[in-house]
Amino acid sequence: MSLSQIQNLNFRTAINQDISAICAIHNVNVRSKATSTQQGFLLCEVTEDELLKKQEEEVQYFVATGTSNEILGYIAVSTPRITSDFLEQVYWEDDTYKNLVTRDGNRYIQVVAVRPEHTSQGIARFLYESLYHEFPDSFFTAFVVTKPVKNLRSLDFHNKQGFQKIGTIQLEQFLDMKDYESVLLLKE
Repeated sequence: MSLSQIQNLNFRTAINQDISAICAIHNVNVRSKATSTQQGFLLCEVTEDELLKKQEEEVQYFVATGTSNEILGYIAVSTPRITSDFLEQVYWEDDTYKNLVTRDGNRYIQVVAVRPEHTSQGIARFLYESLYHEFPDSFFTAFVVTKPVKNLRSLDFHNKQGFQKIGTIQLEQFLDMKDYESVLLLKE
């Protein structure tokens, strides 16, 4: 996608009619149990009903559309509910981050995904930059899985966006993965 095509992208709040496209984009980016863990970066599939329920409860979905109004990608954001148990599970780079993530203004980026045929075309970057404008007085956190799935592409993307590692979660088991690890990233 050229610079002029990126300029033709639109960012908007998702509506209920967008949920099937969001679900399709999500599920096409899920790692497959039948193939290498390097394929797909999302951990599990979702249903339209699950997405609608999340949207009703806590998650805001935003989409990027092209000139034909086709949804090319989406981003899911929420205000995190941080418990003391969660704070104790994280291996913090610095203990001051514990207090920072509990402050008002924290927007947790749950998922950003783009149609596979449109990856590496600036759509995810467009979604993030639009999100920063949507929530100008906020700071952003995100998790990226590093074991057993090593999502180097996402780590590199977040690094280029100005995110920094502030903590790590390690679990013996998460979903179907043993020795799970995920890093917590922050952009102020």
